[in-house]
Amino acid sequence: MAKIEVGKVLTDKSGNKFELVIELPKENWATEFKSYQSVSKVFGVFVNEYLQKSQLPLHTATKSFKSFIKEFKKLLKVSDFFDVLDFTTKSGTFDEMMFYGFESKDGQVKRRIHTTDSIVETSFLFHDNVSKNNLYQSSKVDVALAPFDDGVLLLDINVQNKGVGIGHDIIDELISISEDLDIPLYLIPYPSENYKPTDEKKLVKKLESFYSKFYIRESKWSKRGYSPKLWSNYHS
Repeated sequence: MAKIEVGKVLTDKSGNKFELVIELPKENWATEFKSYQSVSKVFGVFVNEYLQKSQLPLHTATKSFKSFIKEFKKLLKVSDFFDVLDFTTKSGTFDEMMFYGFESKDGQVKRRIHTTDSIVETSFLFHDNVSKNNLYQSSKVDVALAPFDDGVLLLDINVQNKGVGIGHDIIDELISISEDLDIPLYLIPYPSENYKPTDEKKLVKKLESFYSKFYIRESKWSKRGYSPKLWSNYHS
């Protein structure tokens, strides 16, 4: 796992590269980063695409994140519903959604970049005999998790066999771990796959409707104005 430090060049989801040019003392951090329990460092960077200075926080694995991952790993190991194909921890970047494209004047999605040395990525086969229409279903599933504040951020969930209830069951399992350990689960209701710009609003509304069924909605960060699109099963 590569260590994230000054001088490291990172790439975001859009392929933009930026270099960590200085580690900022805490008194110079943006106010919201001082509030995030998982942020251990904040770097100053030049975002090449815009040629402007920006702050980029480093989220490290907190005690809460480690406890959540330990239980998730145990579930994958002991349950007959899961056959693990891969389980890795790596460094990398993730996006904090600020505005959806259809909300902004130029139609562009507005993001803020974060980084972490603790992205957990796993691939597994999920076998379920209580899916839609009571048919036995099996599907490859990819899940990515990262530390964020006092909880865990669901970066991505990709179900190969869609429309049969498997995604619903995986979210159920993650929420169960979250509630058992009293650790918030965070996510951004935004499509991770390629889509037509004209479909963005429809897909976002579909995801918001899906996650609302689990009582996942705007989180405390949304209410404070730091991360308007960050949802959670913990709302206060």
